[in-house]
Amino acid sequence: MYRLMKDKNVISGIEIFKLTISYLISSIIYLAIPYFNKVLIDFASNPSANISYINIIVIIILTFFIQAFIFYFGNYLSAKYRNKVDKKLKMFLFKSQLDMNKADYNAIDKGMVTNLYISDSSNVAVAILNYKVFIITSILQIVIVLGFMFYVNVKLALISFLFMPLYLLSINLNIKKIADANKKSIVSQDIYINDLKNYINNKADINLTKSETYFEKLYDETLTEWIKNRNNYDFWYILVNRIPIFISIIAPLVILWAGAIAVHQNRLSLGTLVMFSQYTAFLFEPLTNLSQTLTEKKAYKPFFDRLEKFLYYNSDSNYKYEKLFCKLDNFIEIKNTEIYNVKKELLYEANIVIPKKGFYIIKGANGSGKSMLFNIMTGLISSDQLKVKNNGIFKMDESFKSKISILSYPLFFFRATVLDNILLGNSHNSCEIKYFNDIFRLPPLNKKIEIDPLNISSGEGQKICLTRIFIQGFPCVLLDEPTTNLEKDTINALYKHINSEKEKQLIIIITHDNTFDNIADAIFCIENKQLFRKDHDKNMLF
Repeated sequence: MYRLMKDKNVISGIEIFKLTISYLISSIIYLAIPYFNKVLIDFASNPSANISYINIIVIIILTFFIQAFIFYFGNYLSAKYRNKVDKKLKMFLFKSQLDMNKADYNAIDKGMVTNLYISDSSNVAVAILNYKVFIITSILQIVIVLGFMFYVNVKLALISFLFMPLYLLSINLNIKKIADANKKSIVSQDIYINDLKNYINNKADINLTKSETYFEKLYDETLTEWIKNRNNYDFWYILVNRIPIFISIIAPLVILWAGAIAVHQNRLSLGTLVMFSQYTAFLFEPLTNLSQTLTEKKAYKPFFDRLEKFLYYNSDSNYKYEKLFCKLDNFIEIKNTEIYNVKKELLYEANIVIPKKGFYIIKGANGSGKSMLFNIMTGLISSDQLKVKNNGIFKMDESFKSKISILSYPLFFFRATVLDNILLGNSHNSCEIKYFNDIFRLPPLNKKIEIDPLNISSGEGQKICLTRIFIQGFPCVLLDEPTTNLEKDTINALYKHINSEKEKQLIIIITHDNTFDNIADAIFCIENKQLFRKDHDKNMLF
């Protein structure tokens, strides 16, 4: 049994009971329709039958109300609860995404995460509702309909009953093939979504490099692979579900043939035969629902597996990150520690100490691993990228835990006003907002930011994110290339702000720019695979 099937936060027992009862009542009252047909057919075929036109009008009115009841309490309520379960799963996904360790989340395929929201959660919502509600109601429907059929005509009911084992047996054909085909399909869909997002976001670069034909070919290859796997899944899924449907078509034909003989021999009325054939259809409808539910439960295993892996994610990464913190006199102390990239290639050995306040600069060539240090400090990258050698240390002061702001790329914006994008739902000091608005010359605070396409310039975006970082008031601020896309006046304003704040908080920047060198308390450099303080021997601090 899948864990999500047991999770009462997804759908409660009361909700299951309400939906089961409403759907069951809808199914039972629907059985009146064939009886109404029997009455009308018998009346039409036997003029001497005693039925008034008022009775016919009553039957028509009752049929309307039955259909209205089924529409709301059977069909609409089922769809409403399905959407409710889907919403809960999507909220569960979002909360799990926010709670997941940053390093672990960065290592996850984002195309897969997108599909969890768009496709997997909706499929699982349907499967959960079908399994928790419609298996029960389908079985009860079958029992009730069989009871009616045996009451009407035992012989015809036995014929219908004999088709049931064959029908149920057919649903287990090639279930494993369906699950395997579905797994391949969703994996290739993840790849397709990732590539598609990349091509959409970088359309201009494709045009500017005159490489349309090349990328059209790459896109076609990815799309073709996904469609091929999707076709394979559709083939097996339709085949497995088509065999029971074929049986459900053959059974009524046999019933009509046997019933027609009984009508010819005056042992059964025409109206009763029509009613019985409709009951046969009612019998195979819940059987079809049952077969599809059981098929989906197994065929959707890949959806359940990866959704549950994400929702109930368990990792020791948070524990590893927290172990980097302890009580220190400085913000960070690093000695005899090797820093590796995600490919396990050595970037540099670090030997530095950074106090709790002041302004510090980290410099190095592109690709030397400057940002990697920021990512480890903030938990964006796993501490597995560290290798502490003998007598080495990599520790940060515990007072900075969860109190580090970082400016990193790509810059993050959402659909809201400029002010909302700065505050992120937090309260604010109007004087502080005015101060940053004056020195950075922000866009109008009430301007609504749109995402696709982004309706602010790169420079405006940089100013908004710098303001967001500083206004949080955290004791440590990490700025990766903060002068990117900024004009000279704004760089000067940033220079003055850092110079005035460095006695109150810790500010560390990564930059190739020499503008800030003369106000830095120290400059750290990465050279020859060593990170050290520029004006000291690399081991002098220890």
